[in-house]
Amino acid sequence: MPNQCGWQSGRHQTLEQQRLALGNPKTIATGPEIQPPGRFALSSLQQGRSAIAHYRQDSTARLWDVHSGRQIFAPLTHRGWVDHAEFSPDERQILTASQDGTARLWDARSGQPETLVFRHTNRIFWAEFSPDGARIATASDDYTAQVWDARTGKPVGPHLKHASWVFAVHFSPEGGRVVTASLDATARVWDAATGEALTPPMRHEDKVHNAQFTPDGQKVITVSEDRTARVWDARTGKALLPPFEHPSGLTRYSPHLTADGRRVATAAGNVTRVWDLATGQPLTEALTHLAAVSTARFSPQGTRIVTAAGDRTARLWDATTGFPISEPLVHEDRVTCADFSPDGRFIATGSEDHQVRVWSVPIEAGPVPAWLPN
Repeated sequence: MPNQCGWQSGRHQTLEQQRLALGNPKTIATGPEIQPPGRFALSSLQQGRSAIAHYRQDSTARLWDVHSGRQIFAPLTHRGWVDHAEFSPDERQILTASQDGTARLWDARSGQPETLVFRHTNRIFWAEFSPDGARIATASDDYTAQVWDARTGKPVGPHLKHASWVFAVHFSPEGGRVVTASLDATARVWDAATGEALTPPMRHEDKVHNAQFTPDGQKVITVSEDRTARVWDARTGKALLPPFEHPSGLTRYSPHLTADGRRVATAAGNVTRVWDLATGQPLTEALTHLAAVSTARFSPQGTRIVTAAGDRTARLWDATTGFPISEPLVHEDRVTCADFSPDGRFIATGSEDHQVRVWSVPIEAGPVPAWLPN
């Protein structure tokens, strides 16, 4: 889902050979040239060496080299705030979504715009590639989502219509379905080729910020302003577990699932919770910040969680015990996003202090060998 800070998996997943001490970050993007008014967030990393840092109020997305901290090419410019940016699965293109009502493709090597423009009649909240890169899905406040052919730019099937804004759209793992989340308090699963609704509306009591498939494609997880996350059967649209209760409305940038689909992290207010998707029970005590949490992400191994919050910190937690396992990762302003590198060795954080920082993560201990004496 919508997570404004993320890493792009590629063939080369090591960020750099030199380890950085946790708490002694490497700042890869800072300075007057990257300080427009508005929000700064890291969106993706390509082949472990380049980062997209996208802005909102200056209507651009920008690509930075992780090692040198230099901007690689000119800004990718829209006519409205840029809400999302990501690499294609083959890392040859960059997809951006903007409040100007367009999603656009850019050459990831040169930064040049490609001719295809995917248009809605109003703001686009989200755009993403299908797993094979052949299609693009967009979500808009014109009350629709749309699937597009990424090669021709033509719509694939009709508009996927809701009764209000569509905040998010995500492909299923096999790419044959999409799930949408809307201000109309529903989520829904659709056939990505025909636009046929495959489930009845999955209803909350308030707007649904996000909806995602589990890694096996069998379930859908939704998060809502009604203070709940819910688990649904992706085939029938029926609720599978009681609601996961929270003290406040959930953030748009959750949920996040482990790779095996057994656990999910949700964030609401200043609290992150870890849940068992088989039983619906919380697995740890609440992971608590001093201000609202914007992001919660599992490490690739599922053993750690990083959270980012308005208290100017990101925190690293043990995903089994819920205990913090490092000092706070400190910025000078609200931390809007945090995520692990694909190999789990590094964390990237983005903040409204106009800085992106990279932190090394302590090596995780393996299992104790059976032959080792007590």
